[in-house]
Amino acid sequence: MKQPVCRFFAPMLVLTFAFACSEPTNGVRAPQRSVASSRNGLEQVPQRAGHDQMWMDLSRRIAGFGGMYFNDDGDLVVVLKDTSKTAEASAALAGFVGQSHRPKYLPSPHAPRMLFAAGRYDYLELVALKDLVSSAVSKSNANAVAIDEVANGILVGVDDGSISLAHSALVAASVPENAVHIVSASRSHTVSDTIKLRNTTSPLVGGNRFWVGGTFCTLGLPVKWGSANSDGFISAGHCARLGNGFGDTLVELGDSTFVLTQKSIGSIIDDGSATHTCSHGTNCKWSDAALFTMASGVTTRFAAIARGTALAWALTGQYWSPSDVGNPIAYDHRSYWGSSTLGPFEMISQEAFQGEVVGEWVSKVGQTTGWTVGQITNASYDVHTDEGYWILQSVQVHGGAYAGDSGAGVFVDAGTTTSNGNEAAKFYGILFSADSLITDRGRSVYKSYTYSPIYLIQTHLGNGIAVD
Repeated sequence: MKQPVCRFFAPMLVLTFAFACSEPTNGVRAPQRSVASSRNGLEQVPQRAGHDQMWMDLSRRIAGFGGMYFNDDGDLVVVLKDTSKTAEASAALAGFVGQSHRPKYLPSPHAPRMLFAAGRYDYLELVALKDLVSSAVSKSNANAVAIDEVANGILVGVDDGSISLAHSALVAASVPENAVHIVSASRSHTVSDTIKLRNTTSPLVGGNRFWVGGTFCTLGLPVKWGSANSDGFISAGHCARLGNGFGDTLVELGDSTFVLTQKSIGSIIDDGSATHTCSHGTNCKWSDAALFTMASGVTTRFAAIARGTALAWALTGQYWSPSDVGNPIAYDHRSYWGSSTLGPFEMISQEAFQGEVVGEWVSKVGQTTGWTVGQITNASYDVHTDEGYWILQSVQVHGGAYAGDSGAGVFVDAGTTTSNGNEAAKFYGILFSADSLITDRGRSVYKSYTYSPIYLIQTHLGNGIAVD
């Protein structure tokens, strides 16, 4: 039987359902917005938020809207169940055209356009399918469940050897035909580190490293929080949970003179441990993020992230190559740590649409691999981390990270400069895990990382966190 044309994720092992294409059946309905119980310390948050909520709203406004993505040329591709009905999409989505944030050294071959592709499902149906699939594979060693907007279906990642188990569970749950791709994928790894050392700067900015509970992580972004507009920063939640709990002392370490030095920089306010029940089970969270307050006398540069210069990574997987300008997605940290000549990125806003677009180019600055630039591959990515939590509606990026980069801030270049003459940027979120480990030129690196969007972090942690 002829298979539908789908997008897969090499080199993972892929199993595609061999059914004929059809419209969703078996009682799949659009989900309703609800609130999780706040009893027993569970977080009280909407069951649907962020990217999925906005795309669902678009699906209600645009007949047959099934998602969208930027292609390799930077064109916006809108998926519709009926591609003859493009007028509503053209009017509603015009503001997304040209917003792929494609790096300036990779010019587009032509002016960005809006294109259309046919899909089987609208986004309301995709969200309902994702919930159905998540529940069905909850006991099948699943490590990721995502909406694949390019393939217009659901992606499921499971442990090696569990593909048949997941397939049987989906069949038993009467999952619609040709809706799911099952891939072999290990559980996502949190990427704190116990080895790396980096120079420190003052005042503190995003990209600096800190220590808590015997492990190093990255300071994501200096923020303001609470009614008193206090100084603090956000980073990965699992970094905070490595310590002894609220009020744990954070220590900044530096080796600028090859002698280990340290000073207390702050303490934990909220380690992001609150969970709620979702279709994956009871251990679900809207983010893996934490809020920290600064110690007396410690200064930060509000909403600023360190900036680097040298190109380092190519999409082909080359790592630490000095100047491959043909297809770069990253920059070398070695030229900017401790540098006083380069001003930082300054955040002028947070992600405004509450919904990142697949194919969009984003940056991160981590204490291990520095400034890396890559493309979003999944924007509705539920991931099961090695802590045992399901982190909902995370965003997966093909961008490069390694141990110690947990907590790194993710952002896009705004294409302008601030009044201080620094690069302006829009803040997107906090990196918390990575996958697909490779070794290149003797160095290990994860090809993909996952981050929690800032609007879900603010929902999860509360505390009036301001990032711009």
